[in-house]
Amino acid sequence: MELVKELAVNEDKQKEEQTKKKIDELSTTIKDLQKQLKTSHENQKELKLLLDVFKGSVKESRSKVELLASEKRLQDKVSELSTTLKKKECDLEISQKRAAGVSDDEISVQLATEKKQNETIKEELKVRIASIC
Repeated sequence: MELVKELAVNEDKQKEEQTKKKIDELSTTIKDLQKQLKTSHENQKELKLLLDVFKGSVKESRSKVELLASEKRLQDKVSELSTTLKKKECDLEISQKRAAGVSDDEISVQLATEKKQNETIKEELKVRIASIC
């Protein structure tokens, strides 16, 4: 009887340790992605400044097209990193909630709400980027 209890306790401890390891890994990944996102944003700001300089000066149209294409690639990269970051944050949140004992239904409702918020923010960012360009 006690052996069964000990086995159950050991299994719970192992599951808890695995969850903690996964949370730590996801946290590290999220931090790395946040750094990458910050770098991409900084690069995008620099390119925006260059674009403004090019727009103000008389340059060949080919240079402008190359710059715009470069800016578009950076915007796509920022968008991709944002999406990846959101997914990792979502995974981390789910792991944390499961570790805390929150039910899957509650997690699903919270995720749906967060997805709506993220889509709203994403649309606002697209409008802001469009107005900047």
